Amino acid sequence: MGVLTDFFAATESQLAEVFVGWHTVSNTPIQRETTNPFSGEAIIVNDWQPGPLIREGELVDSPAIEALPHSHFKGVDHVKLGTLYKLVSGDKHEHFIDTLSKPALIYPEGEDIGLHQIPSALTSALATLSENKHAEVAMKWQLTEECQLDRFTVDDCETVVKELHSLAQEAVKLHGSLYFLWSL
Repeated sequence: MGVLTDFFAATESQLAEVFVGWHTVSNTPIQRETTNPFSGEAIIVNDWQPGPLIREGELVDSPAIEALPHSHFKGVDHVKLGTLYKLVSGDKHEHFIDTLSKPALIYPEGEDIGLHQIPSALTSALATLSENKHAEVAMKWQLTEECQLDRFTVDDCETVVKELHSLAQEAVKLHGSLYFLWSL
């Protein structure tokens, strides 16, 4: 089973309209030590705590993002976004993934769904990426270990790059942000 992701552009007020009953996020995480399930090594992780509701009302289990500019993908996760960020910005992606791991809002009834704001650095890089660079970025992205492991094709990668480029431009035009909603 893969991760399903919906990317969308929204303003703060649109976010509050669509995610009724979801919690905002505390400004400072609680850090705790745990064991990396792959390496067995001790690591420090950030636990982000829920804040007040973004908007009072009946909890929305399936946010209606269809009214917003959006795209739906399978398997585009935090790590793949980090490698895409590195390709379009030239920066290292380790800090980017730490920034991306903070939720934008917290769903109060489980951990198999999450909402994250795409950092402005990636939104800007995608929005300003010239269309004649889409295929080049897609070919490089497809060669990354993350895309290879999930058997992404160059066409898959180019579709994602084109869609995210368009959504990033829409987010900039709205004076909003780019978000991604994932679920298992």
